[in-house]
Amino acid sequence: MSEISFAASEIAASPRRGIPTDQGELWETLRRDAERAAAGEEMLRGFLDLAVLRHNAFASGLGLLLADKLAEYSMPAIRRSSARRSPI
Repeated sequence: MSEISFAASEIAASPRRGIPTDQGELWETLRRDAERAAAGEEMLRGFLDLAVLRHNAFASGLGLLLADKLAEYSMPAIRRSSARRSPI
């Protein structure tokens, strides 16, 4: 684990913020919040379903959003070329 990822998880899991430290717990919290928001916000329901509610983990939902952005025809060439060069 790199120093950055270690520090990021410590910051994200700050007890003052009440954010779960476990990735599975965090995803379940996001899902519950998305379900509540979808129930109360008709305009967001489709997006929340696509980005959160159809997925069983954060990586899957994020992967879909990133793939969609990378596949956009209108994505400027400079963003596409920088995305290809970025090491993951």
